[in-house]
Amino acid sequence: MNEALNLLAKETSACRTPEGLLALHATVSMALRQLSEATAELKDVTGWLDRLEPGLISTAFFHRLALAVADARDDLARRLAVMDPADTAEDGSGLGQVVKEHLTVLNVMLESVQVERLLTVGQPFDPIVHAAFGTAPTDDPAMHRVIAEETQAGYRHGEALLRPAQVIVGIHQKKKEEVQSDE
Repeated sequence: MNEALNLLAKETSACRTPEGLLALHATVSMALRQLSEATAELKDVTGWLDRLEPGLISTAFFHRLALAVADARDDLARRLAVMDPADTAEDGSGLGQVVKEHLTVLNVMLESVQVERLLTVGQPFDPIVHAAFGTAPTDDPAMHRVIAEETQAGYRHGEALLRPAQVIVGIHQKKKEEVQSDE
């Protein structure tokens, strides 16, 4: 599915000619078909997991599966964010509306098995659930050691951390005038 979506991104930039538009249509059709198949498979897996007796599958396997679904959800959300607004019309037309529907299905799946995304931006940095991917200078002392940006979502299942969120942490640095006035 990722290959089709990557190809779609390339084709979108090349659709300035009739041939490019035809190629884009073919790519979109292929991506939608693969997305529908993947969503159907995920529904099957989720239904299968719901019917299992507790304890029949390992917690580690469940966590890997849940994280794979969460990654697919995040990938679709990133792609939706960079789509042409014309493709995300609310009238049901366009690839964006289909992607939104699939995102809803993935969100419901994750909620049904109690997998939740960690809140990050604007939260104090917590090394237990956040991995500092970098820092960003800030003039606001209140934003010191507060998460300014998320680079990869983190997830938990109950008390179990599936993956820490990768984040950019704000670091307040005193300006030269402030340092001189302190002296």
